[in-house]
Amino acid sequence: PPMGTSEFTKIPPKTPDSVKGSDDGKPVKIIPLDIRSFKTQQELANRSQQVRGEPMIMDDDSDDEDDDLDEKKITVPLTVTMIVIAGYILGGAMLFGLWETWDELQSAYFCFITLSTIGFGDVVPGTDFDNPQQTAQLILGAVYVLFGMAILSMCFSLMQDEIIAKCKWVGQKLGLVDKDED
Repeated sequence: PPMGTSEFTKIPPKTPDSVKGSDDGKPVKIIPLDIRSFKTQQELANRSQQVRGEPMIMDDDSDDEDDDLDEKKITVPLTVTMIVIAGYILGGAMLFGLWETWDELQSAYFCFITLSTIGFGDVVPGTDFDNPQQTAQLILGAVYVLFGMAILSMCFSLMQDEIIAKCKWVGQKLGLVDKDED
């Protein structure tokens, strides 16, 4: 059953002002404790009575190394992005070549011009209205173009980031750009 409003009032708020300490009103002292400094569990259990009576908050600092991974930038090589673009355009060229009976060059031209949003309009699919599969081909063609524009945009962005990183690296090696400069 859902909780009533009276049950919510029993839950203490978690603001810094509301943390008073234990039930006797004494403030809580946070004492850093390095568990790795204790060689055995017996040493941990035999720590001073004063420290043992206080609440202990354990924070293992070994997970702080994972925070450095967030700062590292993952890059994709230019060759991978070029292969993805070429593969998608060639796949579309084969698909539209079969559907529209275009040659390979005309199909590849259509795919590149359409996906790069240039769209001259000189090559247009779906002009064969006698074909009963025309509706399905138009829907699949629209899905191809939709995903293709997203893939091309992503690849262009990754290529741009990689080229900027390479130019900064060359500039740093030549002494033209400071290493701290972003």
